[in-house]
Amino acid sequence: MSADAIRELIANALQQEHQHQHLAAHLNSLKNGLHPLLGLDRPTANTKLLEFSIQYINYVPEFIEVVDDSVRKSGVNELISPFLSIVSEYFLSPSPAINGHAGLIGLLDEAYLGHRLFEEVNDIFWSRGGFPLIPLDTSQANVIAHAIVGEPFANELDSLVEHAVSGLGRRFEALEQGGLGRFIKEHAQHWKQGEQQWPCLAGEMGLDFKLRQHYLKAI
Repeated sequence: MSADAIRELIANALQQEHQHQHLAAHLNSLKNGLHPLLGLDRPTANTKLLEFSIQYINYVPEFIEVVDDSVRKSGVNELISPFLSIVSEYFLSPSPAINGHAGLIGLLDEAYLGHRLFEEVNDIFWSRGGFPLIPLDTSQANVIAHAIVGEPFANELDSLVEHAVSGLGRRFEALEQGGLGRFIKEHAQHWKQGEQQWPCLAGEMGLDFKLRQHYLKAI
């Protein structure tokens, strides 16, 4: 399964990071640092951001499995599964733009692509179907990751994501409503009852997003 292959890549990249600390050095090099924007103390900021980056990467195979299970049960896998394949390919067959980044730095680039794609697909699914595919707010975590990846490269990755989802809205309109309706009926009450609650991903990772997002452009 692609999620397991991605986990193996992550495990190998973690070993490389322990030896060479390339991602840690990158975080240390960020202009002005991210710690004032996230309520972090300078002495522990890079450690917290490294922990965030690793968790952010680790969430990708988790999301692949959760979404794959949901869409197969709901009957909308024909609509959503191609995007899961794109996320997997980001990791397993990186684009030439990412190939120059090795270890955890490269995987963070790929994770950003994956999370942004999940975010866009989730937003479209929610607006068209009336229910989120992933009931978890990833927007703040993605803004933080955008700042770590850095501009203009992160903007280029955003453009790739926008291109990938450009036709999803039209395909949603053409989708036979039976499968989507069944998914909403079976899952909406489950989430409403609070049996499972997924909060803001950035908060889940222990980061306090204190200032407005546009201040991240100064990094």
